[in-house]
Amino acid sequence: TVRGPAQVGEEGVAPATAVLSGPGARDGVSHDAAPAGGRIDGRSVPDTAAMDGAAVYRVSRAAQLKILLHAARFPFAAVDGVLIGSAEGGEIAVTDAIPFSHSVVLAPALETGMALVGAYCESDQTPKGSRIVGWYHAPASSKADGIAKPVVQIANTIRTKNEDIGACLITLNGSKLSDPTATGLEVLVRKSSGSWAAAPSASFEGEGVSQEFTELLSKKVEQRIDDLESWLEDTSLDWRNAALLA
Repeated sequence: TVRGPAQVGEEGVAPATAVLSGPGARDGVSHDAAPAGGRIDGRSVPDTAAMDGAAVYRVSRAAQLKILLHAARFPFAAVDGVLIGSAEGGEIAVTDAIPFSHSVVLAPALETGMALVGAYCESDQTPKGSRIVGWYHAPASSKADGIAKPVVQIANTIRTKNEDIGACLITLNGSKLSDPTATGLEVLVRKSSGSWAAAPSASFEGEGVSQEFTELLSKKVEQRIDDLESWLEDTSLDWRNAALLA
């Protein structure tokens, strides 16, 4: 079981290759480092699966707030994280967001982190049936156009590994945060062409999430959120952020 942030991986955690392996997995992420720079329009993304658009996506209040707080914690950096939840009857529920990084995602750290998150999903600390259902990304600039190539590669890797559910990618458009009624979050799915586009059916649960986010900022709650990158430097931190919104 996963007993705490500093103890995950000490007892029987599956190797990272068990989490990221599968058709095309090693093509998805460089094993030296994620490619630096560059953005992609989706049309050049290799297509290895059918479109995921038939699924219904629902994003919980907690997942939304953790993505927003992670971005607020590192306002001048791009941040990324793992989406966990469940899939049943054509509905994918994104129940939580695990902050992953606030700098370039190196492949060794990616494999380690995904193994930890996978073990967490299988532990008694998450609801039965929990699994990795996607990835999220907030660019460093609100004016960013398109999706950065490393983000597409990671999303494709997760999508390929989870072909049975149609894993998603959630992005943050920071320019929309000035609207008190909007969070700027969007659910993307991969089409048959290989490009990533807005999910035909997606909803964000909870009313007033944007207002709640503003209130949390006034209390400096974003300063308490930890990601896996920070945990690798200080294992006393809780990358699960279990008590963040309590």
